[in-house]
Amino acid sequence: MLSRSMLLAAILTVSGCAVGQTAKPANLSAVDADRTDLTWHGLSIDKLEDMDLYNSAGKKIGEVEDVLADGSGQLSAVGVGFGGPLGADDDTEVTEVVVPLDRLRLSQDGHLTGDLSESDLAQLPEWDN
Repeated sequence: MLSRSMLLAAILTVSGCAVGQTAKPANLSAVDADRTDLTWHGLSIDKLEDMDLYNSAGKKIGEVEDVLADGSGQLSAVGVGFGGPLGADDDTEVTEVVVPLDRLRLSQDGHLTGDLSESDLAQLPEWDN
């Protein structure tokens, strides 16, 4: 039987993990779309922004909203919007999360793809610039 202090510690540990998933990642900043000195797989920031993200089955699961650099200025992630009507002009909430670039690739036909589902995206840290 767990003592009260052990139970409280377990609850705090579990709730701390959940909070950590939605905390803003440290040392990331949005990169200005006008920058031409940074590219990812030959794509400029301007081209990478607004690209659709597809899962491995070819279903659109999100859209790149921001390109993110780490504290050293290297491209390291993208802010991907998902949920709601992406690209629509209404008030439905779209969640934006941080997807590390090492989880993404360009398909042969030039699509941005990843082995991710919408539920995988929901588990990633939120990006709120």
